[in-house]
Amino acid sequence: MPTPQNLRDTCQVGKDRDPAWYRVHRRWSVYLSAFLLRLDVDVNHVSLGMMAMALLAAALLSLPDLRWNALGVLAGYFSFLLDKVDGEIARYRGQQAPMGILLDRFHHRLVEPLVFLAVGLRAQAATGSATPVIAALATMLAANIVEETQHLPAYIAAKHARETGAWPAPRAAGPSPSLKRVAAVMRALKTFRMYLTVLPLVFAAMVAEAVTGQAWTTGYLVVSAAGLWLYVLFQAWYFAHGKLDTEIASLERRLPPLPPRAAPERAPAEITGSPATAPAADTKQDGGEDRAVAGAAGA
Repeated sequence: MPTPQNLRDTCQVGKDRDPAWYRVHRRWSVYLSAFLLRLDVDVNHVSLGMMAMALLAAALLSLPDLRWNALGVLAGYFSFLLDKVDGEIARYRGQQAPMGILLDRFHHRLVEPLVFLAVGLRAQAATGSATPVIAALATMLAANIVEETQHLPAYIAAKHARETGAWPAPRAAGPSPSLKRVAAVMRALKTFRMYLTVLPLVFAAMVAEAVTGQAWTTGYLVVSAAGLWLYVLFQAWYFAHGKLDTEIASLERRLPPLPPRAAPERAPAEITGSPATAPAADTKQDGGEDRAVAGAAGA
């Protein structure tokens, strides 16, 4: 039977590059993974449970009662843990599959962002203003753009390879040192899209609003939208000025070389017997030579 230590050794390889405050949650997820592996739970059922808990979290966070909101934060955190668990179970069983990646994309692009809409609807009901809903929708869109832009290098490399039979050649050496320093500072804005940080931040805004009577939730959503759209613009500039080439080069180092591309087949030429299209075959030649001439004409 798998133990938490077995799972750390086999399923969390390479995850030590995550920030320390993020890695701590993986120390807990392996216990849940080990428990579900003993129950022989299907990995796709874990993914569906992850999505269901995120939907429950959004529903609870849309309610006006802080007690239900607190339960919504807990449900959201459990969904976050299950997002780690389904990957650990898949890696342990060797069941990484396109369907798992598809469910993961649906979760992160369609289900998780509903937390913003839920909070926006709650704030609209409290203030009577459409501003929090508009800010929530703007935040959802920007958060998805930020996330999907990070996957563009793999998509662009695959599209280029499919169309040309070769990996794209880097156009530049990469971002300048000063641009990298700016990127390190701007990365803090991604906090506004990370599910793990959004949950406590929105709950803190709800509590502050209940205590002070001020529209803290609306303010949080407006700041989130502004911060994420600023990062979207910077991210586009960053990728256009060397980051894309750096990421593609990193991918190429980890991927096998592409096989030589086969020459396209040409349709056989129509043999009409005229000198302009094919030489006339000597009718006295044997059939083998006739086939050779015909083959040469068709080549």
